Amino acid sequence: MSSDQSYRKPLSMAAFAVAALTPVPLFALAIGFGGFWIWAAFLYMACLAALLDQLLPHVAGDADEGQEFPGSDALLVAVGLSALALLALTTWAVAGPSGLSGGERVLLFLGCGFWLGQVGHPAAHELIHRSHRALFGLGMAMFAMVLFGHHTSAHRLVHHIHAATPLDPNTARSGEGFYAFFLRAWRGSFARGLVAENEM
Repeated sequence: MSSDQSYRKPLSMAAFAVAALTPVPLFALAIGFGGFWIWAAFLYMACLAALLDQLLPHVAGDADEGQEFPGSDALLVAVGLSALALLALTTWAVAGPSGLSGGERVLLFLGCGFWLGQVGHPAAHELIHRSHRALFGLGMAMFAMVLFGHHTSAHRLVHHIHAATPLDPNTARSGEGFYAFFLRAWRGSFARGLVAENEM
């Protein structure tokens, strides 16, 4: 069997947890002290984002469908609780009387946004697929905090059933631009998710 066809083991849980959670203390230090820590947190996330697509084929395991996230519930909870705290603290640091300079606020906003989008969002997605009520509720809270709470219903009750069809508002249309898709998907997800919930 060639190396391309051989089974690849997933990245170890410890390595995955360190990569995913290292930015959290960096952002906490950035919010508290600014300066070097702002740059450390921002550059960590910028480099992680740039390297992830290049490294993933070499470290990702051959997971079964629906099991792509190589994590345990404990890691998902750690990411979820960190996301809830980090969004509140970052909002205060960026918009409140934190004493950070304008440039530091921009870097903190971007870096935290990278982490919430690249680590927090996939964790929230996994959590809303859990049957345990507390785990599901944490995922729902994570989506709600970024004004996308209706995704909890729309993703499970609409997207999973109608993916890649005109009935799925979260399937981009051929040639559709990002902003047109974003507006249609957000409104459509809310409306279709509400209908699906009411039908239940």
